[in-house]
Amino acid sequence: MEIKYLKIEKILTEYLPISKSQFYNYINLDLIPKPLKIGRTSVWEHQSLMIALQELPGKLKNKG
Repeated sequence: MEIKYLKIEKILTEYLPISKSQFYNYINLDLIPKPLKIGRTSVWEHQSLMIALQELPGKLKNKG
């Protein structure tokens, strides 16, 4: 099974239409996994990000 990685631009345009600063705020709040670094590029593993995005509404409700 091939592991897919996503860059932030694709995440914010196709999966989670929020600002980059809000996205990193979610990471700091442990709502979204921290990125992996490949060279100077930050990427997120597709499957773990999709799981985090599915759980995000409930986590935001509990934080608020």
